[in-house]
Amino acid sequence: MSPTVTSLLARLAAVGIRLRVEDGDRLRYRAPKGALSSELAAEIKSQRDELITHLTTLGNQEDQIVPLPPAPHYALSQAQWRLWVLMQMQRESTAYNVPLHLDFKGPLDPRVVAAVFNEIIGRHEALR
Repeated sequence: MSPTVTSLLARLAAVGIRLRVEDGDRLRYRAPKGALSSELAAEIKSQRDELITHLTTLGNQEDQIVPLPPAPHYALSQAQWRLWVLMQMQRESTAYNVPLHLDFKGPLDPRVVAAVFNEIIGRHEALR
């Protein structure tokens, strides 16, 4: 996928606009009221064929998590804010730690394990 399409999809996702392909060649969108500016509509139109190819090849955007554009800070969700406040009040608390223990049977390739964790980290902004 070209950087232009990647950037466009990220900007659309940031304002809540989701694209999908119908009937193999029809590009459709879902957007909050007023989110689709004339500039964004023109950009979608100019990238239509590449967007359809991308969405058809990799699945509709509605089924994908599109990363946000890089930023120095990201807004917390209400749930994240609540946990942060609680942790500030009780810094020594382990109430929200989730312990996990896994037993693997058979040989384990450390390179594969590292690759899996790197893939997970790469997909989830909160882990970076």
